[in-house]
Amino acid sequence: AINNLLLLLYYIPLMAGTSSLPTFTITAGNHTLQVVIASSSIASREGIESHNSPLVTLSWQLLASSSVVLGPSPVSAMEVNSISAEWISDTLNTTVSSVPSRDGPDASIATCLNISGYMLVPGKTGIVLYAYSVFELFDDFPGFVRVSGGAKLIQQGPGTTTVYFTNYNLAALNVYGASEATLFHMGQRGHMPKTTNIIPNTPPIQLHMGSYPSSQEDVSQTSWISLSGAPAGYVALGLIFNGKSTTTISSQVGLQDTPSSSCITITTSIDAMNYNMSVGQWITLPGFFVDIFNSSKTKTSSKLEITNDVVWDEAAYRTQQFSFGTIYATTNSNKTRPMVQFNSFSYGTSVNTTNMMQAVTMAASVGLEVFVVDYGWVDTNSDGTPILGNYWPDTNKFPQGLKPLSDAAHANNMLFGVNMALTQVNPNSAIAQLHPEWLVPGAPLDYMSSTGLCICLRDAREWVLQQILNVTDTQGIDYIVQDGEDMIKQCAGVCDDSNYGGSEMGYDLLIQDLKKARPNLILEARENGGNMETFKMASLFHISNSCDREAPYTTRQGAWQHSYAFAPMYTAKYISTQPPTIYAIRSGSFGGPLILQQRFDNYSAYDESIAAAMVEEYKTYRRRFWGDKSAIVNHLVAPSIGPRDLGGAIGLAGFTDGFGYDAIQITNGNASDSCIFVYRASQGGNDVYEGLSPRGLISTALYNVTSAGTVNPGPRLGNDLMNNGLNVSLNAGFSDVVCMTVTE
Repeated sequence: AINNLLLLLYYIPLMAGTSSLPTFTITAGNHTLQVVIASSSIASREGIESHNSPLVTLSWQLLASSSVVLGPSPVSAMEVNSISAEWISDTLNTTVSSVPSRDGPDASIATCLNISGYMLVPGKTGIVLYAYSVFELFDDFPGFVRVSGGAKLIQQGPGTTTVYFTNYNLAALNVYGASEATLFHMGQRGHMPKTTNIIPNTPPIQLHMGSYPSSQEDVSQTSWISLSGAPAGYVALGLIFNGKSTTTISSQVGLQDTPSSSCITITTSIDAMNYNMSVGQWITLPGFFVDIFNSSKTKTSSKLEITNDVVWDEAAYRTQQFSFGTIYATTNSNKTRPMVQFNSFSYGTSVNTTNMMQAVTMAASVGLEVFVVDYGWVDTNSDGTPILGNYWPDTNKFPQGLKPLSDAAHANNMLFGVNMALTQVNPNSAIAQLHPEWLVPGAPLDYMSSTGLCICLRDAREWVLQQILNVTDTQGIDYIVQDGEDMIKQCAGVCDDSNYGGSEMGYDLLIQDLKKARPNLILEARENGGNMETFKMASLFHISNSCDREAPYTTRQGAWQHSYAFAPMYTAKYISTQPPTIYAIRSGSFGGPLILQQRFDNYSAYDESIAAAMVEEYKTYRRRFWGDKSAIVNHLVAPSIGPRDLGGAIGLAGFTDGFGYDAIQITNGNASDSCIFVYRASQGGNDVYEGLSPRGLISTALYNVTSAGTVNPGPRLGNDLMNNGLNVSLNAGFSDVVCMTVTE
């Protein structure tokens, strides 16, 4: 099943004094991964006299055709009771196999090296672990390696009352031969990407990733970075962990006894780790993936320099292709994705059977495919806030429940969904009154006047799952919008470890159990607008938000940012501008899903016609691009000057839009069809944007250029388009889609 794949597993004597300990090697294509065993430098052998073989450490490195050397970097660098655990050399076992990289019929095949064995904690009598580390190479994705693992406490030992998992390097990466480099990273919830220079022997750069509250959206980062400046190649790193973590990047020169005198080190540690291990319990070690590559871009003219901007797009595309084959969640639904949807958020808590039935009729009329009732479907307090934690329809608003609505949606060939804040509970909810010990202690009210539910507790997690199953089964629910504030709750005093444990042994298990119990459900990760942008999230959910209920310009910023780490079909946008306009809806039409969040009872006949036309336009581009897993995004002109970037400091009253032009391009896999979504904000910019240059076209192919009158139409060679560009003319507050299609 694997072409051009050479599997090697052999032993190589190491340096003198290591007792000929082995090196384990696998090769896929022109990439070779080695796991090297080295004698431990641990001096104290207290409590392990019965083991005659030496304690050892493991390190890994990836050798590739790009000449970039990753590693040696530590393997399973875990601490137990604040002491590094070490492997027992004569217990190490290895297997090499070809396995599917994830569930689903279109999963890529991985060449898997599994190293397992016993570990000891020097100086801690009797603490014994059994652990494994898994390394995967992919013939379909040369340059990528994915690393993960697991561990189990075998023996606690006499005199040890508790055993805690206190530290784990989620990712550890040494990039040798590099000193000065450029780091590409981006915030969450639509915050624009940034580049940071890495300079030797200066304070390290720290990035905080994972689940964070929206109040820290300007601090938290998407769990994907890229690095230029490595010799003859580039590096990208993605984290497969929903909890909070800190990635530290530093550069050193003048090194000795290393593969190179210079090295950039990237290390990710899990924050506040203190997980209580019980004998016999397996724990997962969160994973990461790394990609090393040469840029495939070629310089065809003085204008087409291979800049970092071009390389970031290539790194993003490679990550997206890898994620389709190895990470992204699959679904049993036969619906075409990404879908166009209605969401009732603008109705607030005033939703009821009557106005939602009217909205179903309008949604069907304009061509929508999913109908979602947002938070207002549950009971409400006297002040109008929803009583989150009550998983049943408000019988005053919906006397017969939600089933009549779901039946009506299904009759109109739409899926039916609801908003659920799975880790939020209102203090007045029945579960908060019954189990106050399940709540985050001392936390102020946040999302919709609710507090957090500690689903790191098994009983709380199982209770939530049963509530979800009951309401979905009885109310005909096909689609769940998972929402709330900071999914991985900080439950200090309730759970020993509410970050690592709250993610791997809490929240993630809840979603996994839900998917296993109801495989046809479609799950959207909203997180109050996209505040958990990780690859673990992408493995659990079918849809991800790139921003929340935003103005057109910040909506475009969300699509711009999100479409680096994640494919366009994972960039959901909520369009709330009312009345609907072409400019507003098209601002949310790059990727998807496209979600209309307006009040349909305020629609005029003209509004309905605009919405219907734009939904049909969206479906046209979906057929051409959004469902194409090989489609390529090129970020051309950034929407970098918006209200979030300048705010009130610019002195413009009522400022809600951005300045000037921005443009983003999508091209199908064989470059025969390409479109540029181009916008001019309501303020600023010249009347004509000169030289908007597309990328990735076939130089010698003849393309027919079309638009709604913003550019000169007609045939042009790909090389001419890329070199000389397009002159685009838009009025302020308008948009267009300029398409280039190879002629027959």
